[in-house]
Amino acid sequence: MKKVLILQNKILHYRKPFYNKLAEKHNVTVLHSGKESVEDTDQYYEIITPVKSIFKFKFQKGVFKAVKSKEYDVVIAMMDVFWVNNIICSFIYPKSTLFVWWGIIASKNSIGNKVRGLFLRKLPTVFYTKAGILQMKKEGFESPNYTYCNNTFYIKNRVLCHLNEEKNSFLFVGSLDPRKQVDVLVQSFAKIMPEIPKQINLNIIGDGADYEKINALIDELGVKSRVNLIGRIDKTELLQSYYQKAICSVAYGQAGLAVLQSLGYGVPFITHKNAISGGEITNLIHNETGILCENEEDLQKVIIQFSNDIPISKKLGENAFKHYSNHCTISHMANKFSNVINP
Repeated sequence: MKKVLILQNKILHYRKPFYNKLAEKHNVTVLHSGKESVEDTDQYYEIITPVKSIFKFKFQKGVFKAVKSKEYDVVIAMMDVFWVNNIICSFIYPKSTLFVWWGIIASKNSIGNKVRGLFLRKLPTVFYTKAGILQMKKEGFESPNYTYCNNTFYIKNRVLCHLNEEKNSFLFVGSLDPRKQVDVLVQSFAKIMPEIPKQINLNIIGDGADYEKINALIDELGVKSRVNLIGRIDKTELLQSYYQKAICSVAYGQAGLAVLQSLGYGVPFITHKNAISGGEITNLIHNETGILCENEEDLQKVIIQFSNDIPISKKLGENAFKHYSNHCTISHMANKFSNVINP
């Protein structure tokens, strides 16, 4: 059982199942600067260390000591050029240690990609997406040591929602953040309400900075009878009940982890083709696992189409469920990293 050190900024709740799954085969320690995360049922260890900021640059205490200790067989580091200690460690790690980069890495910024490519060199690197590898190749950086692993979201007790007989709503799940453009969704739904069956509603689950703005917009448009601002839901069973009745999930401006959660439940996802994404949007195959819209008019047309032809959405939901099962589970993610750890 190899000893693995993972260098992160903090531990996000959705990462814990991955660390635990990886810890079934390896001795896993996560060094980070967030809040304590390990509970009695967790199989991974953690080292919590302070971090200092100078402008955009981050200096994380304890990284050099941990990496150079030779205690770990493998170091998996978050690839972010502003986390200085990780960058330096990629040059000074012990020869007996396997150093691996992990992250989104590639972006639309060519200069940024070239800078990151200089630090990647030929080191083993796990990209979030295959598209990231191809983008770096265009910039002149490629290596047989580059691979990709779908960023994913663990879903406990998955429900085959595409098999649910009753489908009566469109669903938004996530924080009400301006970049997600929930206002565009509400306005689009309000505009096409006369063209869809009266029993079909829009359910908005979540809270955040735009909550009051969206609430006011619903009142202003006079659509409170069919647009439900539900707030945050933490109970899995209750959230599942909304997915079961959902025709599609929609987030027009951002396609993040909500994509994976929706696909995992067998509910297709609608978003803009250029939505903000950490790579999760690559799981949306147009007209197969979801819909990629060109503009707001497209969004309205899709809502009308799926509202009046539920079997189409159920077919896409079946495809979505299969895609998640075949490519996006926590087991797939852990196995991919195990292949890198044991080349």
